[in-house]
Amino acid sequence: MNRLIILLFAALLFNPCTAQDSGKHPDTNMNITILGVIKNYSELLTAVRPDTTFFQLVPISPDGRINMLYGGNGLAGFGSDFPKLGIPKEASFSFEISNVPPGKYILAVQSLNPKKYGKEAGYITSDGQNFLIFKIKPNSKSPVTINLGKTTALVN
Repeated sequence: MNRLIILLFAALLFNPCTAQDSGKHPDTNMNITILGVIKNYSELLTAVRPDTTFFQLVPISPDGRINMLYGGNGLAGFGSDFPKLGIPKEASFSFEISNVPPGKYILAVQSLNPKKYGKEAGYITSDGQNFLIFKIKPNSKSPVTINLGKTTALVN
């Protein structure tokens, strides 16, 4: 029963859609590459189940809000229509994402089957505490490369 709830929650929460499905304007969208190094990579692997954990680009609304979703099973997650990106095989990472509109974003760490409740939604930070927010400018020429540098993956 719990697995069914988790699968239903995952299907609703993390259902990817295209730019056209979400009302975004594909003609202004860009292909991006996000680069970085996770300083606490071994801690991340200890804290999560890599087979059910993923990174995901999460938009920040124009008024500065980040969409959080909560399932009936007590799991929380960041709301995003962008594809799920697997846990990197090493501390250095490079993620390629298509059809990204201009705006502000964070890189989330999300788990569909956390080792502990309350550890299902995390994020990448540069200072060990605050969201690492990056911006894709409207005039940027695609493809855009964003180097986040040395980061920490917090799994709250």
